[in-house]
This record gives sequence, structure tokens and C-alpha cells, in this order.
Amino acid sequence: MADQLDKIVQVTIERQTRVPSMKSFSEHLVAAEFSPVGINPIFDPEHRVRLFGSLDEIAAAGFPVDSFVYRAAAKQYSQSNHIGNMYVGWKIPEGVNRTIGVLSAALVAGSTIQWSVNGTDMVDISFNAEGSSEKCIDRMVADLNDEFGELFTARKVDALTLSLYGANATVIVTVTGGSPPPTMTFTAQAIPADPNWTVALTRMKEHNDDWYAISVSARQMKNQQDCAMWIQSNTKLGGLCSGDPTMTDAETGDIAAWAKLNNLDHVFVFFHPDAKLDDAAVDTVSSNDPVPEAAYFGKMLTKQPGAATWKFKELAAVPTYDLTQGKVTMLENKNVTWYMTTADVPMTSNGQVASGEYIDVIHGLDWLKARIQNLVFTALINVDKVPYTDEGIQMVVSPLTAALDEAVKHSILASYVIDFPAVADVSITDKGQRFLPDVKFTGVLAGAIHATKINGVVTL
Repeated sequence: MADQLDKIVQVTIERQTRVPSMKSFSEHLVAAEFSPVGINPIFDPEHRVRLFGSLDEIAAAGFPVDSFVYRAAAKQYSQSNHIGNMYVGWKIPEGVNRTIGVLSAALVAGSTIQWSVNGTDMVDISFNAEGSSEKCIDRMVADLNDEFGELFTARKVDALTLSLYGANATVIVTVTGGSPPPTMTFTAQAIPADPNWTVALTRMKEHNDDWYAISVSARQMKNQQDCAMWIQSNTKLGGLCSGDPTMTDAETGDIAAWAKLNNLDHVFVFFHPDAKLDDAAVDTVSSNDPVPEAAYFGKMLTKQPGAATWKFKELAAVPTYDLTQGKVTMLENKNVTWYMTTADVPMTSNGQVASGEYIDVIHGLDWLKARIQNLVFTALINVDKVPYTDEGIQMVVSPLTAALDEAVKHSILASYVIDFPAVADVSITDKGQRFLPDVKFTGVLAGAIHATKINGVVTL
């Protein structure tokens, strides 16, 4: 029997529920120059950024415990409340090669691979013992990794092809058996190193831009300057760390003074006396470097952006130190974050970016901009048309109001006022171009209390 219900009660439901994605302001990238040998998943020019979810994953990937990546992860995950993800970005060092070995044809019964690697004779591989060309390739890969795993990583590409990734390798192969016997040729290609941090960070962002905060392994001032300018121009939030004594002993000549002079408002500088290079000529992080910036991000990125001051924070697994008041004043004059003990409580100092603004303000306003864009765009795409009427203007103002209300709720703003035009006051040109001008808001920062003065009188 035919169903008559659709004829009796005709119902059409149109979904207006599409919500565009909004980038996260709680994701942390650790960018470092390191050898890709032994790291899995692989880092190569096509895979510049990888995502990890725990310190165990970092360790399982093969990062040495003394590497910047592992130590930064250890500091991030040591915080009592910490962010869950860590992105790792790769700056390509000198001396990385990709060598491809290809069998010209499948092996047959009686075939034997006789071969040497970098002048070392390897054990012959027999088709009869292994059973197939693919298993012979598997055996070559296993032998290469066993013998030369510290120099390069061998991987099977397909049944007739393998790759070596890392240091340069000279592989000579002679195949016997078959009529005629196949050949196996190895072709090496050098992978160009990143010439500087600007190029490296650009490549990382091109591959993955899902992160907001960044810690870099750079400790030399020149490299930190490259990183700082890139971070500023890409509206990320960067933490640079240095133990340069010039920071506490002189007014100029260090990364903090330079960053302040350049009015950088998306970069903070963290001073720690243990963050020194073993060799001033080589930008390799010292084994004693506590990587406090990674701990700082690990703790603070768990907070709603802008809702928490970055002052008074205790960082697990980061040692404190003592400074004279003169040295403290020198750091604070450069808007540097220090980490010392006050009344037996380890704590960070003011939590400012190089320009002098507070980190929570930058973090919060970056979030607010994205939130406004997200809510207004959502309103525009979920209707057939926003008409150019006073009612239509309210369809733009309403999500703006919602975003600003959230900013007040999270103590980014204390209050705000929105100003917008009436349709009658908009020019014909703007109407013709379907552009709504002059929607403005003025907000008062909620700020934070970092110090107080209390006067008391005691009488009999």
C-alpha cells in the first residue's frame, strides 16, 4: 500500500549548520635541525612537520634523549597540566642524501647478490635461500640497517627497489644467475640543506600550519634573529631562550635588547644561565640547556587564550637560579622573562613579549581576531543571502557581539562598545560592491594584577 504520509504532511528541513574550522591557539611546534637517520616516521623534504601525542611517541620515533626535540618534549609533558600534542619541524642539515637502488629485473632461481657498501663486503644474498626478489630486497634492507644504521636508514620501496636515506653511501652490486643476469644500480641525490632558519620555517609552515606557538633549537643570536623576524611576520607566538651573560650585564648587544629595539610583539625572550652553547661557533644546544620555553608553552597553552597571566608560573623540570637585583633590573628593562624563587615559590617574571606587551594580551587578541572571523563567516555562509538592509547589518553585528562577549567572559576584555553604520549612511559605491564598511568596536583590556600596595594603620 502506498505511503500517503508525505502527501498529507509535507516537511522540508534545510540545514544551516555548517561551521568553518578555526585555527587552534594551543598547538606547539618544536623546530630543530637534526639528522633524520633512525627517525620514524621519516622526515624528508616532503614531510617537514610531524605530529606526536606524548613523550613515549617521541622516544619511539627514535629521537635521542639528548636531542633538543626529546628534551623539549620532556619539558612540555612534565607540566602537571600540559597540552597533548607536539608538532616537530625539521630544518635540513648539511650532508643528507637519498640513494635509490633498483633491480633491472626480477631475480630467478640460482641468482645471487654479491655486494659491498662503502668498501665493506656484505654477506651474499641467495634467491634460493630467500625465495623471491622482494625477500632479497628485504634482506638487503635488514643487513644495511644492522651494519650502517648510524649512517643512514634503509627502506624497501617496492619488490625491486630500496632507498638509503642519510649519509652518502657507495653500493656496488653484482648479480649472478639468470640469462642475462639483472643489474642493480644505485643513484645518489644530495638533499639541499636549508640555508637559514627563515627558509626552514617557511618550508615547515607550507607543509603544516596547524600550530601557533613555536620553540626553536637556535641559540646563536644571528639564528635567533632570523627566527624572531619570521615569527613576527607570520603572526605566530615564539619563545627564544638564551643564557648570554650580556643579557644581565650590559644594556645592548644581546638578543633581548635587539628584540626590544625592533618592537617585536609576538616573541618573548627567556633568560636561563644554563642555556649556553658548548661551542660558540656551532649552534648546537648544550646538554645542560633546560629548554624552559618548551615547558612554558606546555603549561600555558592549556589555558584559554588570554584568560591567564604568564607571570607567577611554576615550571616543572626547570631549575631556578639566583641573580642580584641589578641583573634582574637589567633583564626587566629588556622585557625578559626570568625564573627564580620568591618566598620559596619558583615563578616566572612578568610574562612579556619583547615590545613590553604582556603575552596573555597577544595570545588573547590573536584568538579574538580569529574568533570574530570564524563567527562572522559562519553567519555569512549559513544563509542564502545577507541582505544589504539594517536587519542584514545586524546579522554581521550579532556574531561580532558574541565574539566580544566571549572575550569579556575569558577576561580578555573588561568591556566593549560596537559602532556600525545605518544602511542610509553607506555610500552607493560600497553598496554596489556589496561591502559593509565602518563596523568598529572599542574594547577595554581586562589586564591582570601583578603587584599591589597595601597601607595599614595599627592603633591601640
